[in-house]
Amino acid sequence: MNIVKHFTKLTSGLLAGVLCLLGATACDDEKEVIVPDNWITLSQETLSCTYELDTLTVNYTLAGGLEDKYMYIVNQQEWCKAYTSAPGEIKVAVAASTLLTERAASMTVVYDENHQIEMTLTQGSAPVTPITNFLFDNLPEEVNLLGTVSLNEVIVAEPANASYHEYLYTIPEEYQEGIRIDENGVLTAMKPGTYTFTVTSPDEEAFSKEATITVGNYYDRSAWTVTTSMIYAPDGEEINYVPDGTTGMPEDMFDGNSSSTFFCLVKPGETNNDCTTPADAELWFTIDMGTKIDFNGFLLAHRGNNTTEGLRIREIALYGSNDGTEFTKLGENYTIATNVSQVEIELPQTYSYQYLRVLYTDWHKTQSKSIQISEFNLSYNEEAE
Repeated sequence: MNIVKHFTKLTSGLLAGVLCLLGATACDDEKEVIVPDNWITLSQETLSCTYELDTLTVNYTLAGGLEDKYMYIVNQQEWCKAYTSAPGEIKVAVAASTLLTERAASMTVVYDENHQIEMTLTQGSAPVTPITNFLFDNLPEEVNLLGTVSLNEVIVAEPANASYHEYLYTIPEEYQEGIRIDENGVLTAMKPGTYTFTVTSPDEEAFSKEATITVGNYYDRSAWTVTTSMIYAPDGEEINYVPDGTTGMPEDMFDGNSSSTFFCLVKPGETNNDCTTPADAELWFTIDMGTKIDFNGFLLAHRGNNTTEGLRIREIALYGSNDGTEFTKLGENYTIATNVSQVEIELPQTYSYQYLRVLYTDWHKTQSKSIQISEFNLSYNEEAE
């Protein structure tokens, strides 16, 4: 289908301008240009090059009456850019490739919506650049229990242009209970201890290097969720904590900040920040760990930037459950020192539960209106069994 494009040349002179403003039809000198189906002739529509950096030239001829300034090029890939460098000449700039397979790009030369033509380019595969070293600078020295590390993302291969960025991993048999590495290179910490594993490049050189990682005694808490015994509505919206600026939420116990963030509940019979706890209410929070875990200790940290004793819990009781409904008490009540920033307490035995309820059993009765806990975590130590 042909299309008519209109190019307008205004006549000169003040009178002509006035007539144009009055809508006179004689003010325009219109020239009709027919855009034929064979509007352009390209010297090449299909291009090819090696994996190296390159710039190719494509010559073109437009049909009579058409102008280069109305033509433009739409590029589909970032690594391959075509542009008009001069009338009758298109340059195609191609970035170097490190891919071990061919790749293709397409470019659309456009005159108008009905007159377009595709150019395609195929770039050859790059040769394999073997790995000569692995850098472990970004590998964490310690991972919490059930924590994960995407090894392919933190292990750096040298040289920088190495062909492969996903590696092969092997764990000595004696360490396979402590850590696991799946087919995607994700390491999961299973048991406290220090372990080694071997990283091997998948190229023909098969370069190998040994790495070491330590699994700590405390758990990764990124998937933990919390419910609480209280529902407040200070702004008409129900929440299960007392807001204090940008903190106060139960999840703030899991952020690793023992100084300025904390979980907050109002003491029974008190009101704080428009939140009231009935005098006969129990205070507790329940953690859902997402899966059954073994633990024989816990850590509780008080708010670090406010040492007021009335804000600090004095005693708690722990209850475990595997269905979130029926709870069993774990040992006796546990005294929490208020004159130190945090306490670590060993439990009388190793427990295995998915849910843990922390019940507040004693606090300062006259000082402060709320109780704040900055950090809480569970630990597992084989030597304590």
